[in-house]
Amino acid sequence: MMKSLKQQFGCQIQARGCDIGTVEDFLFDDRTWRIRFLVVDPEPRLGERPILLPPESFAPASDDGRRGLTLRGETAAVDNAPTFEEYRPLFLRPSAAPRLLYLGGGEFLWAESVPRAAWRSRTWSGEDPHLRSVREIIGYSIQGSDCRIGRVRDLLVNGQNWKIGALCLALSRRARNQLRLIPADKVCCLSWFEATVEVEATCSEIEHFEPFPQG
Repeated sequence: MMKSLKQQFGCQIQARGCDIGTVEDFLFDDRTWRIRFLVVDPEPRLGERPILLPPESFAPASDDGRRGLTLRGETAAVDNAPTFEEYRPLFLRPSAAPRLLYLGGGEFLWAESVPRAAWRSRTWSGEDPHLRSVREIIGYSIQGSDCRIGRVRDLLVNGQNWKIGALCLALSRRARNQLRLIPADKVCCLSWFEATVEVEATCSEIEHFEPFPQG
């Protein structure tokens, strides 16, 4: 069953009846579309920095529509979890400064001041160029083969294997306020620099993709 990732933001994580923290984001590999980590804001007693937990750490999600996740086993997995700083995705966009480029070591640079050729040729040691933030992708423009057609509203994941299967598109022309599902395998490029998702289909073809069920 496909589930909304956006609706999981802020959901509570529990282990043996105790609150562990809340889901702040999902990090996925843009080659496989599989979720690699859940970014968790832990309860104060467990620390102050966001931590990363692999999806395998959680019990299978229920199909009854309820929000919330349950951690397998003891809370020791939380104590030993890597922090967000250790696996910071290369293209993560800080909410307070949406066009900053993260250089590592706490250093940022305005992306607009970086020549495109230099930016593309940079060697990014210590970062994973394929690790993407779901929060970052939501809001990206959708670029068909012939025009831009809307923005990403949500990403849908298979609750069993944690693989993103589709992007939810909010159409911006003619059919306003209508939503379409774009299969992940139709995406040919995720551009952080352009804040764009490029799709292997014309805008007319995209408008006839499967509607996103609402209500």
